[in-house]
Amino acid sequence: MKLISKYFFLVLLATIFHLMSFKPENQLLTIDYFGEISLPDQMEIQGGSYKEGNDSYSRNIIGNLENHQSLVFQQKGLNSLEKNSFNTYARVVIDTYFGEKGKYKLLSETNNLDQIDINNYNNNFEIQVNTIWPKAKIQLVSSTETLITKIGNFYCTKHNYIRQMENSKPVFVEVYRVQNNDRVHLISFSYRSTEIIQWRTIMNKIIESIKIKKI
Repeated sequence: MKLISKYFFLVLLATIFHLMSFKPENQLLTIDYFGEISLPDQMEIQGGSYKEGNDSYSRNIIGNLENHQSLVFQQKGLNSLEKNSFNTYARVVIDTYFGEKGKYKLLSETNNLDQIDINNYNNNFEIQVNTIWPKAKIQLVSSTETLITKIGNFYCTKHNYIRQMENSKPVFVEVYRVQNNDRVHLISFSYRSTEIIQWRTIMNKIIESIKIKKI
């Protein structure tokens, strides 16, 4: 009897350790106009009054954007203004801009991206840096060459840079531009340059989860 009791105690102990070490799986989101992307347990979808405040600030800087959809992931706890959530910074932003059918390359044709596509992105980025960022007191710290890369079964342009807002810590940003017939998706991943160990692996897993809906 004592042996049986000891056995069940060990099983219970092992179960407790397993539950303590369990890490929740990323939540796979399906976005009608975009496709699929995973939301990690360490992040949340921006919403509530926190989103309203950010949207209001963006309108003051950029103005009202037509034919545009945006979805933002942020470090968990910001929506409820938890004090500890302000100790770090991380964002995943999906900006989708809509146009006429055929305005952009088909997703199946993105293997034909060339220097023209790189120049289009670079020109838009330069406008952003020179006309929009100064209004938000953001400056460009450094920038890499824009490249053509592959995610899953499609190709896109990729650009890395570091930006800084006034006296805030510098933020590393990685942007992917995906053409998809009547829309273009700008998917950006950002976190403080000093927090690469904390966020890089998490961001890579999100990137690997992306599946764009063919239009």
